[in-house]
Amino acid sequence: MRLPVLAYLLLTALLPDPAHGGQIDWSSSAFSVHQRSDGTALDDSFVFELGVFDDSFVPTSTNTAEWATHWRVAQRAPYNPSTQIVAGSYIIETNVTPFDSASQGYLWGLSLAHAGEWVLLTNTSWKWPTVGGANPPVSWTVKNASHVILGQVNDSGTPFFLQTGSVATNNPIPWITGSDWQMRHFSAAEIANGTADWLGDPDGDGKTNLDEMAFDTNPLIADDTYKTTVAVSADNTLEMTVTKAPNHVLKYRVQVSTDLRYWSHSNQEVSIIRESANVLIVRDRTPLTNNERRFIRLQLEIE
Repeated sequence: MRLPVLAYLLLTALLPDPAHGGQIDWSSSAFSVHQRSDGTALDDSFVFELGVFDDSFVPTSTNTAEWATHWRVAQRAPYNPSTQIVAGSYIIETNVTPFDSASQGYLWGLSLAHAGEWVLLTNTSWKWPTVGGANPPVSWTVKNASHVILGQVNDSGTPFFLQTGSVATNNPIPWITGSDWQMRHFSAAEIANGTADWLGDPDGDGKTNLDEMAFDTNPLIADDTYKTTVAVSADNTLEMTVTKAPNHVLKYRVQVSTDLRYWSHSNQEVSIIRESANVLIVRDRTPLTNNERRFIRLQLEIE
């Protein structure tokens, strides 16, 4: 279900480029066998996350029910079953706890469609880089994971390269789905009578319930919080920055248009300047001119 949220803003300020510092390039091996604990191939429902655990929590195969409570994600990337790879490149945004310099980093893979199929990897050398430093990119790959807390990794690739492990299907996960969010904020009666519907606005502040979920605000308390900004980039193009709710399961998609009728988010039309679990920065590829109008908007999609 696609429910668009439009953002048309007066453009006056110049948006600075993102700060650069340490960087983590993380990935699995392409065209290798990645499978679930029953031997079935991983499908496109699997997502891998780069992150850390807070409060000095140390994950083990016996405390999986506690992982979600302590997990803090920096970046996520979908598994591509066609190329059999997952990959991300993350510029260090912060060293605020728990992303302290030298904190232990992990890769966690899981799926909503296959509850209880997880894999968690780390290496003693995977220490969180420093923000703003002159550090070259570090490489964290499945192949160089020295500790597989859950699941299995075979460097040889035979009979598989990566395999998830099985945990209790009722273990909490680090994601809040749309139905989870509705149940957290609305009563059963409000859900039944339509108050919680995604296009509803029960607090009358101009933001739909979908907006409230995307911006991590309370749908029953009126406020004017929109966590998006639009400006003109140094390339004289429209650029939108979106602050995302890192644990909410929905897609943030920035689109551009010349006439408010036809919208596009193709690679030919926009460039993703930066994307993590917390922020999305997208730039229009077409420069502003005196003869052509350009519009930019945020579209949200419940998964």
